[in-house]
Order: sequence, then C-alpha cells, then structure tokens
Amino acid sequence: MGKTYRPLIIGYHGCDKEKGEAALAGEEIPPSNSKYDWLGNGIYFWEGDQHRALEWAQMLKKREKIKNPFVFGAILDLENCLDLTQRETIPLMKEAYESLKEILVKAKKPLPQNSCPKGLVEPDKLWRALDCAVIQQLHELLPKRFDSVRGLFPEGKPIYPGSAFKELSHTQIAIINPKRIVGVFRVKQDP
Repeated sequence: MGKTYRPLIIGYHGCDKEKGEAALAGEEIPPSNSKYDWLGNGIYFWEGDQHRALEWAQMLKKREKIKNPFVFGAILDLENCLDLTQRETIPLMKEAYESLKEILVKAKKPLPQNSCPKGLVEPDKLWRALDCAVIQQLHELLPKRFDSVRGLFPEGKPIYPGSAFKELSHTQIAIINPKRIVGVFRVKQDP
C-alpha cells in the first residue's frame, strides 16, 4: 500500500489578542459565519502570509471590531479541501450556483449579491454574499462535506498601471472541520 499524501500548509489568523492567546492556550477557535464570507462558514487563515493577517487585524481595530491586533500561526491539513485554485472544482461551483438559483426562484427570493461594505468604494466587492451562499449550497449537495475551502483572491489596486497584479491579493483558507487544524503556534508580532 502506498503512502498517503497529507497536504500540510502554514496559515495565519488575524484577530484580537485575547482570542489569539486563548487559541494558543488550546481553546477552540470560533468560526466565522457571516453571510458575506468569501469561502463560506469557517475559521479563516491567510496562507503563508503573516503580514496580510496582521493588516486584516489592524483593519478590524480601525473599524472598532477588536481592541488589540494579533496574529498566530497554524499548521493546516488540507486533505479534504475544496480547492478553488484547481480547475476540477469549477463544475462543482457552477452546479451549486444553478441549484441555489433554482431554489430561490421557486421560493420567489432574490439571489444574494456580492457587494462593497457600506462606505467603501472599490472594485473588489469584498462582501461575498453570493459566493458564500453558493459554497454553502455546494456543501448541502454533497453526501460528504469538505473539511476546508481554499481560494485565491485578487484584491486591491493594480500594483502598476495596466497590471492584473493587485496589491492585496492573497490565498485564503476557511477551515470547516477544526480537526484539520493540526496545531497552532506563536509568531513574532510585526510592529
């Protein structure tokens, strides 16, 4: 019998220091379940990007959602992952979209829309209500849910005129099954 490949990666979670210290002490990390989360419900990590996780936590402080920006690292097991960077997942997403649309049409309800947060003017539509609903619908369609979702997001302003590269682009992971968090670790906090 061959060896099983275990795709382990490093992720960083931006949060309030109190919650980060609790996670480092072994407490369960609470998942996000906002209707606008990019990858559906889960515990969000920035893949390999501690600095971006800190930027996120600092943005939450500016919006008065947290008091003390903090980042911790985690080893994540992506064995059963809906990896949206892989082409074979695209048909699954299309099928989930069509299913969601059919359900909502029958219920005479509108499809959720991706949008900008109130007061922000940007092209990225950071509130991903439609994408979140499609991913949640996909989980409902499958006999066995994925344990995580991974996606690449071009975000922010172009890094130079005419560029398709954007200054805030990142890969993000939503862990649905907390057992896929192999361990957490303390990182030096960036000033």
